[in-house]
Amino acid sequence: VKNSFVDFKMNYPVAEGIGGRDCPLQVTVEQLILRPAGRPDISLSDTTSPFVCCIEPYDNLFRFPQNVHDLFLSNTGLSSHVETDPSILVLEPGIAYHNSPNSTFNFNASLIIALNNGLQVQIPNYELVHPLRGLASDGSRVLNTSIMEVQVYSEAVALGASVLGKAFLSQVSLLSKTLNV
Repeated sequence: VKNSFVDFKMNYPVAEGIGGRDCPLQVTVEQLILRPAGRPDISLSDTTSPFVCCIEPYDNLFRFPQNVHDLFLSNTGLSSHVETDPSILVLEPGIAYHNSPNSTFNFNASLIIALNNGLQVQIPNYELVHPLRGLASDGSRVLNTSIMEVQVYSEAVALGASVLGKAFLSQVSLLSKTLNV
């Protein structure tokens, strides 16, 4: 893209540490913290081993390396293999759980992402969980409120290609407006 305001080179070298994919917008995550409501913070990463993430504006889900993904599941009690509604096509499956009046589980946590430049971004619970969304067989959009979906990809990422998506960008945008950056 080139105009009087921006000169942004579009042929990027392959990024190191994220599966050899093109990644023009990348950050290094120094620490990832799960903040359950009313409980102590839980570290999901090792501060001595920061990891690189692509920022993908079109991606809905967070995608984490195996160790972070496993810690997320074990500390939330969620499973990446929950039976969802077979009549709904979900192209990018997040981590799902059943939501019923008798259910004793409700995901209620935020996610803190600390970058190596000192910036900390908090992703609130309302950006992390929502009813299952997908497509019906006729292509129409469907919402199933009896199944909730946490915005973390259901499997660990291949080749360490971690991703921060729309929720991260929206919170960074709000933070920059608040700080007048």
